[in-house]
Amino acid sequence: MKALTVWLIFGLLAFPNEVPNTLKNYTPLFENDEVRVGRVTLPAGESEGLHSHPYPRVLICLEGAVIEVKRPDGSVERTSYGPGDARYQSDTRPHEPVNVGKTQFVGVIVEFKNRSAAPLPRDAKLHPLDPLVAAPQFHRLVLENDRVRILDVRNKPGDFEPLHKHARSVLTILEGGTARFGMPDGSSKVASFSASANPPKGEPPQVFWEDPSVHSVANVGKTPIHLIRVELK
Repeated sequence: MKALTVWLIFGLLAFPNEVPNTLKNYTPLFENDEVRVGRVTLPAGESEGLHSHPYPRVLICLEGAVIEVKRPDGSVERTSYGPGDARYQSDTRPHEPVNVGKTQFVGVIVEFKNRSAAPLPRDAKLHPLDPLVAAPQFHRLVLENDRVRILDVRNKPGDFEPLHKHARSVLTILEGGTARFGMPDGSSKVASFSASANPPKGEPPQVFWEDPSVHSVANVGKTPIHLIRVELK
């Protein structure tokens, strides 16, 4: 009995990382020095299996479902996700997500590889070109902490967003369309966006990285545009 106890203790010490930190239903999208981004698909009734995440992250729902997260301590957390929901998750403990709903879950995971920025003073004022100041009717603050700011961005055909600026960001297109971007130097460009995992040739992917930018936006297409912007600090 004593030998068995020693073996179990040695095993726990020798193999502390037995829980995988990869998802079996995960498709990598892109990675750079700051983020790792992928798509996760979990059919109804299936488990993702016990795993952990090495980084804090934002989960953006593309197709909604009811997910139960089970932990080794026996606790269970149930969450109903709808398209466009965005949640920040910093817990790196092992967990097992199970789709207990009747619909497939599809989401985008944005993992943050670097440390969070120093917190700003509570009375710090936003820059005049911040989108929540310069174009507040088109940008809704979903969540903000020391690491990220999540914006829900929407405009309709004919809408015009005055000149504003964004930090480096990961964008997820939920409803595609065509927009004209005006630059500070007076130039402009027209671009189309798709909410499809396989966008038409010549259009950017549904999820993409954008460096810091300053622009105005005019919806010159025939459809509303809806996206989730995850800004890094």
